[in-house]
Amino acid sequence: MRLCIGQAALMGKLARYAQSFNLLELRADVGTLPRPPRLREWKASVPEDFVFSVMSPKALMNLEPGEAYEKALGYTQRAVASVEAEWFVLQSGPGVTPSARGRERLLGLISEVKSWGVRVAWEPRGPWSPQQAQDWCAEHELTLVTDLSIEAATSGAVIYTRVRAIGAGGRITSGAADRIGERLADAEEAFVVVEGTSAKSLARGLRHELLSDAAGAWADFDGVEVDGADDEVDDDVDDGEEG
Repeated sequence: MRLCIGQAALMGKLARYAQSFNLLELRADVGTLPRPPRLREWKASVPEDFVFSVMSPKALMNLEPGEAYEKALGYTQRAVASVEAEWFVLQSGPGVTPSARGRERLLGLISEVKSWGVRVAWEPRGPWSPQQAQDWCAEHELTLVTDLSIEAATSGAVIYTRVRAIGAGGRITSGAADRIGERLADAEEAFVVVEGTSAKSLARGLRHELLSDAAGAWADFDGVEVDGADDEVDDDVDDGEEG
């Protein structure tokens, strides 16, 4: 199995982050990411098997055409190219419905993004039923993003999951961690993005359960982590303006 685990934002210095994780998801909101030269330095500084995933910016969520849409799309493409992202995650909003217009706009963006040479995962936040979302992904060769702590995977070969922490302190329970491990067991490739405070503990447990023959992966799991690393601050931010 190929197992990639990380967080939905860079926490601390990238070098230190890469000691614990091999996946980093970056949301490409205009004006939030470093400029392309700095992103290329990030790519050069991590191990070869480290995976970058770029999430669609909020300006693309409802797929409303216009100047903001085009600017956000260009910004995202630069980020994808700079970090040589393996994945683009399209998080669509409530304005993207299963209507003919919604499907047309969704397919237009997906076709554009696929031309960048990335794999595409889709995380619908609008009024799509689970079956509608699964059928759309199957038809257009997308990977549906699910939360394996609360729902089963829709595809056994390639899984992209976002694990949302709930409860006190944003921790993931040992029971949820165990369910995630079970639901990943038959995957050939698994990409796990962890929210909340349990990312390192979950990463250790999943690697122990899925990549080794040892038992007891969750025996000491309590979801509690303490990390004193400061967030990485980069003043050279790409504001989306050309030149």
